[in-house]
Amino acid sequence: MEDQALTDVLIAANRDPRMYNRYLEYVAMLATNGVALFNNFTYTGLPSKYGSWGTLEYMDQPITEAPKYRALMTYFLSGGILWPRILPLVLESLSSRSIPRQAPSPST
Repeated sequence: MEDQALTDVLIAANRDPRMYNRYLEYVAMLATNGVALFNNFTYTGLPSKYGSWGTLEYMDQPITEAPKYRALMTYFLSGGILWPRILPLVLESLSSRSIPRQAPSPST
């Protein structure tokens, strides 16, 4: 069923500056509950009747108009709880892999 009025309300909610605090609360809740890895669903995407999944609506969107993106960057760049948990996992993963000293020769 098409409901443009509902779609408009949900898009406005995702653009609302108060979404910044909701997203900060969201990532803090994840960290507090032991979530060590986080992947936000979509980096950029225009809102539609199917949802407002992007943290940015378009690549050059001013950060002042992107409360979800601004909250994620604030959290992660300020050393949010998740980053200290992720970095050791990444470093361990990299150090446990054997990295070839030279590129393999192409097979013919």
